Amino acid sequence: MLAQVVYGARTSVIIGVSTVVVAAVIGVAVGIVAGYFRGWLDTVLARGIDILLAFPSILLTIVIAGAFQRSVTVVVAALSATAWISFARVTRGVALSTRERAWVDSARVLGVPRIHVIVRHILPFTAGPVVALATLEFALVVLAEAGLSFLGIGLPNSAVSWGQTIANGKQYLATAWWISALPGFALSLLIINIGILGDQLTARYGRGRTS
Repeated sequence: MLAQVVYGARTSVIIGVSTVVVAAVIGVAVGIVAGYFRGWLDTVLARGIDILLAFPSILLTIVIAGAFQRSVTVVVAALSATAWISFARVTRGVALSTRERAWVDSARVLGVPRIHVIVRHILPFTAGPVVALATLEFALVVLAEAGLSFLGIGLPNSAVSWGQTIANGKQYLATAWWISALPGFALSLLIINIGILGDQLTARYGRGRTS
């Protein structure tokens, strides 16, 4: 059981980190483009994000994960397909407020290339809110991965994960309850601690403006 919990932790951390990195890259890129350029591009991207938010994220994740063969890549792709939206909203809010700063206006007047303005004067201000959001998203991703594996549409049976172990032990709850209880306890402990860290980072850096 200790080996199951340890290897399950490795699997959950790998999937959580990979999903957050992919979602952050996509979300930050979309948010900065929408917030900096504004106009029709911002309208299209913002409305697209609102449409995606109208769908329950867990249902969309289940549909994507269930449509392909079970693998780590598919799970990361399915979770990233919904996780990037939060990063886009936060980054867009930061970009909207930062682009009105005096030094950004000065850089535009001096003819500094847009990509240079974005990288040097906009992107650094998104670091704090994005890191704070990443910790919270990491906890949600780990929980979602465990849920997909528990439902049998996440990782393959050969993989070791907390959700897989909990699912395998549910038929032995009357005689060997610890098979499901130990990975469940480890999962709860990780999510609680990551949530506490995320709350502290959010209190310090904030989530940024989202409108």
